[in-house]
Order: sequence, then structure tokens, then C-alpha cells
Amino acid sequence: MKKFISIILIMVLALSLSVTAFAAGETGSITINNATVGKEYKIFKIFDAANSARGNGISYSINAKTDADLFKALFGEDGKESNPYLTYVPTTNDNKPINNN
Repeated sequence: MKKFISIILIMVLALSLSVTAFAAGETGSITINNATVGKEYKIFKIFDAANSARGNGISYSINAKTDADLFKALFGEDGKESNPYLTYVPTTNDNKPINNN
């Protein structure tokens, strides 16, 4: 009986791991509550988001050249202005951190 239960649990685990793949095709949606009739609303993409390289969260990226005004507002002209919500880590084109030491 224990072997049967362990086989069933293994099958359930294997099937549960494949469930997350179904979410990849979703495009998502945005709902605006209490919108004003006749008012035009625009949506802007500010950051690219991806799973962190360490696997412990989300990593947000911004192109300092193409989004220069936003970058300056967040991190200053040279990227050294402190921001209480975001940390700027310069990276190479293949998204590897640049060591500033």
C-alpha cells in the first residue's frame, strides 16, 4: 500500500510541475476601477521584468540609453543617485553585472 501511495504522489508531483507552463501563454489584462467616462487612459511599459538570476525574486531592467529621461529621474545623470525603492546595477549586453571595483 505504501508503494502505491508513493507512486501516486510521484505522479501528482510530476503533473503539478507542468502546470506552471500553461501560464506562459497568458497576455494578461488591466482593469481601471472608477474610470471617468470619455477620459482616455494610456498604459506605458517602464521596466522589463524577469526572474532573478539567483532565483530569489524578480529582476527589473531599464535601458539607460533608450529610456534616458526615466533613468535620470530614477538614478541621476551618472546612475549614482540613491533611490529608496530600486537599486541600480550596471550590466553588460548579456545581462551580467559590471564590477565597479
